[in-house]
Amino acid sequence: DEDSYDSDDEVIMAIDDDIESFPPILSKQQIREINKTGLPATVSLMTWNRAYSVARDGDSFHTMFRKCCNYQQTLVVIKTVEGDILGGFADTPWGNGQYKRSGGLQRSKSFFGSGRAFLFANNPNDFVEQERVGYNNSASTLRNRNGSKETMHFYRWTGDNDYCQICDKDGGKIGMGGGGAFGFYVQENFTTGSSGSCRTFANPPLMMGDAGQFGVMEFEVYGFSSMAESLSSSRNSSLVSLSSSIQSISSARSLSSMLE
Repeated sequence: DEDSYDSDDEVIMAIDDDIESFPPILSKQQIREINKTGLPATVSLMTWNRAYSVARDGDSFHTMFRKCCNYQQTLVVIKTVEGDILGGFADTPWGNGQYKRSGGLQRSKSFFGSGRAFLFANNPNDFVEQERVGYNNSASTLRNRNGSKETMHFYRWTGDNDYCQICDKDGGKIGMGGGGAFGFYVQENFTTGSSGSCRTFANPPLMMGDAGQFGVMEFEVYGFSSMAESLSSSRNSSLVSLSSSIQSISSARSLSSMLE
């Protein structure tokens, strides 16, 4: 029964008043899978906040950057015009904010990030030559091949390089993974992107398509906040759970009805 969940599958999400007008890319099953299988254990206990959506907030890169740059952990979710879903988890803020490097150096136009980052996709292109990026490592064992596009396939950091994240605020470009190709790279006001085999995550192209190029149908970023942070923020004071409402929050309601 899809609406019967184990406690291990519980996901806490901030109420999104625009969810009916602007439905999220991910299904309930995909959210649970990413939360349980993909995210680090500490992050899986945090609240999901849909900080940015192209459909809801417009296609301004500066708007996305402003809404997302100060979250320590984020999840980028992309839906292509062909219906494939791909993205990545980032464990380092996309912008400086209160996390400025010493000397106030900008993070744009150069790689940064940590080894907790990973990529995911629901329809990766496994027909590319796998030996080219060394798939015979631990990253490939995380993939569950059952042929369902509901199932997410995860690609962890290999340790080969530290090209986890890249963000060019002025150029309006954002991506993850490098070495051979970008794991994914989105540009031109969230209209076009590319994905190839990169050494950072030992992934195949994250979608089926022509030469790793894709058109972007929708682009979202989730930010993760602790319970204390969520309760202290007025905009996140109402939370929902996939399995049950949180007793201490008066306006909580079931996410299962929100996402159907």
